[in-house]
Amino acid sequence: MTDRIMQGARQGGPLLNGGETADQTQFSTVLHNLAAFLIVFQTAILYFTAGYWKIFGKVWQDGVATIVSYATIFVELAFSFALLSSRPWLRKVNTLALEGMHLGIAAFMGLVCFGLLMIGADCVCLRDDDYRSMWRRAQAGYARLATGWPPEARSWRISPLTGSATRTSGSRLRKEAHDHV
Repeated sequence: MTDRIMQGARQGGPLLNGGETADQTQFSTVLHNLAAFLIVFQTAILYFTAGYWKIFGKVWQDGVATIVSYATIFVELAFSFALLSSRPWLRKVNTLALEGMHLGIAAFMGLVCFGLLMIGADCVCLRDDDYRSMWRRAQAGYARLATGWPPEARSWRISPLTGSATRTSGSRLRKEAHDHV
């Protein structure tokens, strides 16, 4: 053990829990942040150029495009600016709109791999605080739905993480033939 500590000291500092030195941990953190930044940058450039080329494309200028098409252009062009915005709701709404668009592409055009890859790239663009606030909002919405259900349905508790249902005490559901309780 002492040899490993001395070896780590010679390499740039004492060894940490995973056997890495502080310099190695700092380097891996910097490398991770650089990779994440480059993914976000590439995604922003991709959406901006896609929106730009759609505006100046012949099909779009001839009036063939629909309202949904114009909404797509707007969302694609706004994505880069939404990422730079200090308003988190703008970033989240824009990203969710793009994810919905890519779910539609996957479902209706059959480009499943493309849709999933772009959804993954979109997810990298959100901040940790964005995910935390969306999770809190989803939990609050689930709680509102649970209290608004009729009493029969309220006696079942469904976990939002696993989707499993368990019966709570005082259930008013009538026992069926398959219930052995």
